[in-house]
Amino acid sequence: MKKKFWIGLVGAVCVLGIVVSLFGMAQRPSYIYMVRHGRTYANEQGLLMGGDGNADLTPEAVEQAKTVGQALSDVSFDHAYTSTLGRTIDTASYLLEGAKQDDVARQQIRDLDDISWGDAEGYTRQQFMEENNLDEFPDAFGDTDDADFVSPIHAETKYHFYQRFNNGMQQIIDDIKPGENVLVVAHSSMQFWLEKQFPEVQGQDIANLSVTVIKVNHGKKELVEYNQVMY
Repeated sequence: MKKKFWIGLVGAVCVLGIVVSLFGMAQRPSYIYMVRHGRTYANEQGLLMGGDGNADLTPEAVEQAKTVGQALSDVSFDHAYTSTLGRTIDTASYLLEGAKQDDVARQQIRDLDDISWGDAEGYTRQQFMEENNLDEFPDAFGDTDDADFVSPIHAETKYHFYQRFNNGMQQIIDDIKPGENVLVVAHSSMQFWLEKQFPEVQGQDIANLSVTVIKVNHGKKELVEYNQVMY
């Protein structure tokens, strides 16, 4: 009788330990490390380069991406996400190389692509104004909450961009497991999403290769760091 009692007790303790362990794992927050791609030749020339084009990273940006990776080497990344544009894919590769985590699984998500500048894509602001006899550069994107805005230069609107970028981020949040760390490399336009999620950061431009950290727990998002430069 005593033997059965102890066997039952030990079994109950083991089950309780497993339940407690699983509960503890479920309570662990996850972290998203959002990084803007490195500086490109288009950035150097002041060209409006959005979702309809791509430009290579400068040699300096390549080294800076590796330096950011070194600064984040204590973070064990479980997955990396980028847009489908080369400047984010290359940035993620160099960053993970610097972090000595080349084997991290990567996925391209089209919804993370940069906002389109429409007719102004590939121009500088001044070039576009001169070619179109404009005294000032028009409001290209409208407001994030304005579903009716029509861009005068056929650019993607902030409203449309926010909807699709949010879809991409929600896909990542749905896939992330408790306790995981994921890297997301996107574009300066991710600022439109961040400003709506965290109104306190409005008006603070995203720097190339800056790091923004978001804690996710049970689907709730908390801003931990914003626009931190590590090179």
